Amino acid sequence: VGDPFFFQDALGEFKFAAQSGGGLSAWTGASRAARLLYYDGFDRSQIEDAVLSARAAVRIVEEEEIDLDLLEILPSRVHAEASFDLYRAARQSEDEETAANAAAETQIALEKCIATRPETTWAWLQLAGLLEWENKSPEARDTLRNALSLLPNDPALHTEHARLSRAIG
Repeated sequence: VGDPFFFQDALGEFKFAAQSGGGLSAWTGASRAARLLYYDGFDRSQIEDAVLSARAAVRIVEEEEIDLDLLEILPSRVHAEASFDLYRAARQSEDEETAANAAAETQIALEKCIATRPETTWAWLQLAGLLEWENKSPEARDTLRNALSLLPNDPALHTEHARLSRAIG
């Protein structure tokens, strides 16, 4: 993935900036750096830290009423990515309570992404994937159907909808 020393240094700098009032970009950077460190060694504390930093970024957006159209990357996307990684880690370690909480948190974050930028295929596909992992395939198919009503020419949505529809029967 990359140099873990670089990511550790970046995490330290982002956290210092965030805790010194650096705001949204600092918390978002801290979350992403912690995720990259997690993938270097799969230390679950790193992904938990990534979720906490992403929550802080989302809180800033909500409290300060930041214009999301000005942001290239939505804090809710960073939150969804981190909480989904925590969900996967918890499932792998058979920590059902954490997995359930992380799944719910991921779903909320993805729904925020969709509400803010419904034209973003990624969020629709991720939400459908999460629902399928949670054994909610009919809901996942409905999510994709809703996405296709907004993005009727998106080939990835069509492919996933067809795959899921065949799997459901």
